[in-house]
Amino acid sequence: MKKVAFFVEGPTEAFFIRSLLTELVTQQRIRFVECDLKGGSEGNPRVISILAEDILNPQQQYQINIYTCNADNHVNQDVIENIPTLQREGFTRVIALKDLRGDYKGIDGMMHAHVPTDYPQQKSIQSLIFRNSPILVTSIIAVMEIETWFLSETTHYERINSKLTQALITANRSSLVADPFVDDMEQVLKPAELLNDIYQLVRLNYSKKKSVRERTISKLDMAEIYFQLPDKLASLKELTQAIDSFL
Repeated sequence: MKKVAFFVEGPTEAFFIRSLLTELVTQQRIRFVECDLKGGSEGNPRVISILAEDILNPQQQYQINIYTCNADNHVNQDVIENIPTLQREGFTRVIALKDLRGDYKGIDGMMHAHVPTDYPQQKSIQSLIFRNSPILVTSIIAVMEIETWFLSETTHYERINSKLTQALITANRSSLVADPFVDDMEQVLKPAELLNDIYQLVRLNYSKKKSVRERTISKLDMAEIYFQLPDKLASLKELTQAIDSFL
């Protein structure tokens, strides 16, 4: 059985990864282990808890551990600290998925719509962190937030609400920082806020609340995300290439 570990910032990313892989691989062939990491402040060790674990069966070909790090700045360190254990347990691949919103202090006070110009340098730094790892680690940066990808999957809007059409969104372009049907969503500074602004056109909202984020992810076309959008989104292409390498 191939064993791959994903380390993600929060439950939004964890639910997205599970949903995406469930679409790609027959459920009987994949075993998910969902883990949660907390603690680590004031010298206390990080604690890993298993939230959910699929029962083993002979048909399974992949074990996917998803570690939710519950913090913007813990993903890389959690990967580094857990590499020895993962290696002993037979994991051959780690994918670290994070974004840069927490790395840019004061972002909530920024008024402009686009990502800071030093993003390429930030990305280069991330790629060097795991260069000496005994297990192959791929660092994926969903630019400012994973909602960048949700914004770009434009077919989902009408599944959220039948009135949330391209015509409606484009007609309200002047009140939005960007139009997902036209503009590059990887350049949006605050993707979650833009997603909320778009939903507000039909008096709905987007937030990190469990029922809300899972509603949005359940409406996404995962085939579109995996096979079409990577040609438009470099960050998503890195993720799909990493997944392709072990499937």
